[in-house]
This record gives sequence, structure tokens and C-alpha cells, in this order.
Amino acid sequence: MSQCIVITGASSGIGRAVATRLARPDAGLVIVGRDETRLQDTHRRVTQAGAQCTWVAADLCDADGPGKVVDAAVSTFGAITGLVLAAGVYTPAPLTQTSDAVFERTWRTNVYAPYALIRTAHAHMPRDGSAAIVMVSSVSGRRPFANESAYAASKGAIDALVGSLAVELAADGIRVNGVAPGFTETEMNTTVRENRAIVDSALAATLTHRLGRPDDIAAAVDYLLSPGAEYVCGVMLPVDGGYPTSAIQAGLI
Repeated sequence: MSQCIVITGASSGIGRAVATRLARPDAGLVIVGRDETRLQDTHRRVTQAGAQCTWVAADLCDADGPGKVVDAAVSTFGAITGLVLAAGVYTPAPLTQTSDAVFERTWRTNVYAPYALIRTAHAHMPRDGSAAIVMVSSVSGRRPFANESAYAASKGAIDALVGSLAVELAADGIRVNGVAPGFTETEMNTTVRENRAIVDSALAATLTHRLGRPDDIAAAVDYLLSPGAEYVCGVMLPVDGGYPTSAIQAGLI
């Protein structure tokens, strides 16, 4: 087995698309999520594509969550060559309606959990230049919108983590990069996508005139994990259909 890649948030959305994209005969995948039923469905898809795969139902916000995942990866495949941190939550609300509980959940899920998993997995990643980490951020991390301050702040933190960890872990031969999806069709933003005015504005401000699909993001993650990206480090790659900053500044979104 030439690879062992751990993918969080693999029970749906971008995480599931990444797992499906990386399902190759030479890949060993460890898929992680909180919904056991949906995680088993992802496992079925991955194994049908020929990859070896183990699934771990875990909440990475729990103290024992990261250790549980890393133990499963190491005991099954021996080492971790890739980490994809795709789990996240999105609870849009105005500032005055964002409770402490929502803010805490957003930060623990979107920032603490991936940080804790990287910290735990670090000792089990090769130092020969073959290991890579990809964190899933959002265009909101650098171009935030109204009514999502907790989410935008958490994604801004991910952008900062990518930059800092890229510098720190380069000495260990571990590349760290991120992807910043634009408006992507996932279960997480179903409620927002039900607002036709928001969707129409997003389409008008996107150069490709369509919303993103999870497969679009998965393709970028696949590249950043690959040997073809061995000279790419510390990058936050926008995958947003050409979502122009000028449109946001003009108030189109």
C-alpha cells in the first residue's frame, strides 16, 4: 500500500467527494465522520472502486477523537501519508443572534478539531517528502459575508493555520496546503441555497456562472496530495469559479 490518507467529514459533501475521488487500488483510506450510517455508505462506494478502506465514527471535538482516528490508521496501514481536513459546520446568523453555543461549536469543529488531528497524526507521517496535509477552508476566510461572522472567523483561522504549519512542518518534509471553495452545493448550505435571490446573486458574481460541486473541490485536493504538487507548499487554492472580489465589494453578494 503506497498511501494512507485520512479524510474527515467523509460522510457527506466535500469529504465524501474526496474519498470517492481518491478511491484507487493503490490507496488506503481512513474515512472519518460522526454519522455512522452515511459513513458506511461512503465506505461502500470507496471499496467498490477498488481502494482499501476503514471507517471510524468519531467526533474529533472529543478529547479521545483524534487518537482514535490515528490509532485506526496506523494499525491498519502503518503510517499516514495524507490528511484531508474536510469536516465543518456552517450556521449563518446575524451577530446578535449567534449564541455562545453556536460560536463554540463552530470553532471547535472548524478549527480545534483539525488542529488536534494534525497534532496527533504528525508523529506518524513520513519525513521523506511524501506526506501532505490539505485543509478545507472557504472563500469566506478572506472575503467574508454578512451574517456568518463565526464561520468566516473560523475559516480565516484555517487560512492562518495553513500558512503557519506550512513553514513549521516543511522542516519535517510535510507539505501543508489548503483549498478555499466558493459557493458549493453541499448538504451544509441547503437552507441558503433555497433562497433564490442568494443563488442568483452568486451565479451573477461567478465567472463560470454555476455553483461549485463537491467533485470540483475533490479534484483540487487530489492534485495537492499528489506528487505533481510536490513544489506547492503553503498555498490556499481558491476553487470558486472565479468569484471576483469586485462583485462582493460592489454589494452583489
